[in-house]
Amino acid sequence: MFLLFLSLIIGTTAIAWADAANVFNQLVMKRAELEKRHGITSLECFPFIENIGSDADQARWVERCHQGVQTLARALDEAPNTDLKTVGISTRFLQVGGFHARLIRWDASHQEMVRALKENPSLEERNRFLEKIFQLKKTIRSRLSIRDLYCSQNISNDQCMQGYATLALVKPVGSLAKKRWREVIVTDSSLPQKDPSVLPLRFNDSTEAMADSLQNLKAQDIWRQRRPMYEEIQQKYGAGFRALQLANFFCALDLTREECLTAASNLNEASQDPTLRDKDWGEAMAHRHNTLIRNDYDLVFRFDLPPREIIRVFSDKPSQAEVQAAVTRVETLETRTRNNAAGLRAVCDLVDMRSPWCVQAFENFLKFLRAYREYSVNPPWTELMFVDGRQLSRVNFALNSKMRTTYLYIDVHTRYAELEKFLFHFRHRTAGPRAMPGG
Repeated sequence: MFLLFLSLIIGTTAIAWADAANVFNQLVMKRAELEKRHGITSLECFPFIENIGSDADQARWVERCHQGVQTLARALDEAPNTDLKTVGISTRFLQVGGFHARLIRWDASHQEMVRALKENPSLEERNRFLEKIFQLKKTIRSRLSIRDLYCSQNISNDQCMQGYATLALVKPVGSLAKKRWREVIVTDSSLPQKDPSVLPLRFNDSTEAMADSLQNLKAQDIWRQRRPMYEEIQQKYGAGFRALQLANFFCALDLTREECLTAASNLNEASQDPTLRDKDWGEAMAHRHNTLIRNDYDLVFRFDLPPREIIRVFSDKPSQAEVQAAVTRVETLETRTRNNAAGLRAVCDLVDMRSPWCVQAFENFLKFLRAYREYSVNPPWTELMFVDGRQLSRVNFALNSKMRTTYLYIDVHTRYAELEKFLFHFRHRTAGPRAMPGG
């Protein structure tokens, strides 16, 4: 996957460059190293985190992920035979998804990391565990019509076994015998999944509770139950939301009715501020923990954030005029970068990107093309994608993208001097010395 990438960048000069690089760019390099040297095929930063905090907090979580990855890389040199394929940098150690996936604590010491990696069950213990899982799933499928049954990777192997053992005791009586499920996931919450066709079952529920969920729990029912709440919100606060030209308001599913109404009231009061009315508003989500600006339009805010704090935080959003000007500028700059002699098409991530940042990134790339007209990129690279390296979801996207064999991913916040050095690690070998930065 990343083999050619690594053949170009893993060396003393690449390491020296990485020492000065920003966190996201270092993560991309280290992730590639883990794949080549240790066979890690999937790496995510805090994949199950709910309590992120603010935008500044989110950037710190990315830094913590990088710290954990660095410790992991050193520890794997002392514990090389782990059969590890999937790693999630997390707040705890946990063996998940069988025996090839782990959650790794980001702030573990080197010795703690080595010890955790070496704590692997024997081959006999693994086989016994897998045989038990196989037999439990066989029993479940003989009683219940479930096409796909699996455990989430935020519960341990033992918790997965516990959930399967309970589910195997559910008797298909009455209408339950005729029901069919496309996907059932054993996890730590009964809240609906992003895919409404996936039925979540808590691993520590009783047999009766699981049977009731199988019989009655539907994501559509959750939304149907919350519809009166949203109708009340629209009646009370619709005028304020329309003043913002807010496209959509909704609450995280773990918020109660009272908490959701509190969030709507606070946002409505904040909507009276003329500064906020001059912003572009897309989707606003009330959350239990987080307050984040996702892109030019969409945001997340903590349900109990006071109106004055909502005004303070989201005053940082660009105005409607600034967004429109930036979007137009991006389109112009993107056109100028096409069919360049370097052989790289520059693109900005289409998800959760702020257009003014994209403008700066494109301008830096065009500056590079003007400065180094002899430059050409080494195959197979064809695209340079700028992503927001301070957002966990976009970091995880870039670290695991299926396009990473041809796309070079770089932080949109990368300074020009670093962009120069980054691109010259991927130059075509025929590039002459005069094309080097500082040459």
